[in-house]
Amino acid sequence: YGAYARYEGKSGLWGYKIGAAYQVDNGSSYSDSFNTKNAPAEAKNAWMGALGLSYGPASLSLGYAKTKRDNSSLPASGIVSGVPTAFALRKGSSKTIFASLGFDITSNDHVYVSYGNYKRHNNYQFNPLISGEGDIKGTQYSIGYEHRLSKRTVVYANARKVTNITNKCSANLSGRALPAGSAFYKATCGRAIGTVDSVLQTEKGYSWDIGLSHTF
Repeated sequence: YGAYARYEGKSGLWGYKIGAAYQVDNGSSYSDSFNTKNAPAEAKNAWMGALGLSYGPASLSLGYAKTKRDNSSLPASGIVSGVPTAFALRKGSSKTIFASLGFDITSNDHVYVSYGNYKRHNNYQFNPLISGEGDIKGTQYSIGYEHRLSKRTVVYANARKVTNITNKCSANLSGRALPAGSAFYKATCGRAIGTVDSVLQTEKGYSWDIGLSHTF
């Protein structure tokens, strides 16, 4: 379930918007399966707040989002659905901040630039003796253009650059830090880092998209 609220107003050339959303998911889609990925853990709650301010054709938007995930119902070791739970992601949390500047060139044409920063912290239980923590960070810069064909139809083009990516993991064996070059580290944190890197390879660098949006 979730809730969403938004309020907006205008005074002369000034306009403003404020909104907030909150969602809770107590489902068990991951509670009895082996989660090999670093990202899709079971989300227990997520919330976001955003603020928008405009003056004539110019606009500024700011936002903050936070999520928490929990796979603690997975066993720390053993076999689940025929797969060993050696790399179970136990808990994770993420924070995202974003800002965007926009300008209406005409009544039908809009351009924008935006900035986003993402941080995530993961808690792992590789086996009963080895636990770990992972940190992922990244920054995204975007530029875009929208042209309104009608009241409900828009064509758009966006380009973005993802940079400043950090992917770290630390592991502990019975409370003692594992050296990065050790065999135990490579088999635990090393594999977790590799899994994250395989996802980041599709995200980092430059990307672009062109599309059409229609609201029914």
